[in-house]
Amino acid sequence: MKNKVIIILLFVATFSISATSDQWERTFNGRLAQTFTRTRANKYILAGSRYGSMLMTWDIIQTDLSGNTRWDTTFVYGGGGSPSWIEATPDSGYIVVGNNSNVGWYMRFNKYNKQVKQKTVGTDISSIAKTEDNGFIMIGLPNLTVTKIDNSDNTLWSHSYAGYNLTGSIVKAQPADSGYYCTAYNGSDMSLLKLDINGNLKWSKSYSSGYIPTCPLINTTDSCLLLACGSSFLKVDRNGKLLWKKTYGLDYFFYSCNSLAPTSDDGFITSNNLQIYYTGSSQNTFMSVMKLNKDGDSIFTIKRDGLYSNKVIQDTESKNYILLASDYYSSRLINTDSIGSVITGNKDIMGSNKGISFYPNPFNDKLNISTDSENQDYASGIISIYDQSGRLILYKSLDLGISIDTQYLPQGCYIVKFKNKNKTYISKAIKTSSISGKGLKNLPKLQ
Repeated sequence: MKNKVIIILLFVATFSISATSDQWERTFNGRLAQTFTRTRANKYILAGSRYGSMLMTWDIIQTDLSGNTRWDTTFVYGGGGSPSWIEATPDSGYIVVGNNSNVGWYMRFNKYNKQVKQKTVGTDISSIAKTEDNGFIMIGLPNLTVTKIDNSDNTLWSHSYAGYNLTGSIVKAQPADSGYYCTAYNGSDMSLLKLDINGNLKWSKSYSSGYIPTCPLINTTDSCLLLACGSSFLKVDRNGKLLWKKTYGLDYFFYSCNSLAPTSDDGFITSNNLQIYYTGSSQNTFMSVMKLNKDGDSIFTIKRDGLYSNKVIQDTESKNYILLASDYYSSRLINTDSIGSVITGNKDIMGSNKGISFYPNPFNDKLNISTDSENQDYASGIISIYDQSGRLILYKSLDLGISIDTQYLPQGCYIVKFKNKNKTYISKAIKTSSISGKGLKNLPKLQ
């Protein structure tokens, strides 16, 4: 027997959003891409590595903006290693960096996908960023090695700072400042380092983290910095002073937040690999995409079993999110809408709402929530409703039998988030029609 909660949504804003979208998912069988970027020629470039016959193969794939393959190539090396970062170049080409057999690897391609440069730098390269003079600055191992190259790939300087065994990201300081910021890990804590324009260390600040496999770092729109540290997200000012810290995952562990990106609403989008621990030794590993607002509050989290996330960005034109993920045999390039959904028919292939149903969807006058469990804990909880920009519209406790009419809800697309004692569920809800002649002035007050 199913327990049912009939929910009528209260809204305070009018907008019209088409139920159709350009969401898609593309699979690259036999290719394991670890990173990607969008070039100035409006292409996506994916890069990854795979083993075969005791050799390491690097795959580089170019797609159009719909994820369709337009070109691909492979590079076969002895030993092991993988690409770690791709950066677009001013001539509409791109640079791929990483490591191979404990040697930092650097390859430049022009806009015609012709390789024009290949060189080695240190033992590993984890991140690269453009500089004001159209050159590049990169960080990697051994220790924390910072290297500056010009646009002709000549090394201008290189500095090494001892005490670090993992390097993360490097970003150019914003116009209000100068120099660079980068992250690194010393075995117990994550550090944020400020470098001047010549790579000299100005200061470093450490943040308690425990073990972390990656150290993502981005600039924020208010001239601050956001970094991921284990299961936490930290916002700091340009002097490294902590402004806020938000930690997520009471029933699971963010063992790898491996990508951060700014969004058009001054918030952030993150991709993570997670592990849930059940009673005893049982566990489940999966990927998630989480949207944060400018204050670090979680707007939504989309989880998906069977895949590992690698990187996520927001498309500057469509405002959709582009996610690179993989399993053991293939890679996926996924174009979601602004709430992380990929709707095929009436099914959201990015959802993981096992045990609960939101229906009908699309809906008109009512939206129902039902569970497969007779346990009353599953049938009561908190309902949160957001518009497609992430603005909270409704926050309310719900019990069995509560019913609210949706007939005044304008046509459009909304986010429905239901949290009970056991789990949080999220889904896109699409209102396909509105009742003519009735306006929002007739709505009850927001509760």
